[in-house]
Amino acid sequence: MIRSRTGRERTGHRPELLVATRLADSPEAVTAVAPATKAVTGEEPGLTSAAWEDIPGHRHHVLVCRGPRCAARGAEETLRGLNRELAARGLGDDDVLVTQTGCLFPCHQAAVVTVQPDDVWYGGVDPDAAVLIATEHLAAGRPVDSHRLPRHRKESAERHDT
Repeated sequence: MIRSRTGRERTGHRPELLVATRLADSPEAVTAVAPATKAVTGEEPGLTSAAWEDIPGHRHHVLVCRGPRCAARGAEETLRGLNRELAARGLGDDDVLVTQTGCLFPCHQAAVVTVQPDDVWYGGVDPDAAVLIATEHLAAGRPVDSHRLPRHRKESAERHDT
């Protein structure tokens, strides 16, 4: 991989690199996203660029656990299913920002996905459940009860002392 800085500093032949703006996980998907690709020129914003200062304008932030247990129980396929459905519905980072995380807990509910700011947690999320979450919760605003985990908040001892 040629990093932007390396690309800018490289002399002589520079290979053409293309970046797909959407997830492509099959040859068909690569063909489908070809119109949405652009050349990597080495002129892209650097790590200290103002382009990286603003929080994306997303409506929902979806955290997909990629901790060891979730990974072992198919979190990669879950992520692919979620991204595919979001792309099919035209929902990008300005609508739904999807972030892969380390362990989110509860591990015995793998694969775990949470939707913020709704504070909705899902467990046992396979690719089919990810499609339901994308269509029902993220697109239509209705959380999916079949995979929703109960959310119990504990009062801290400090709050009781005041």
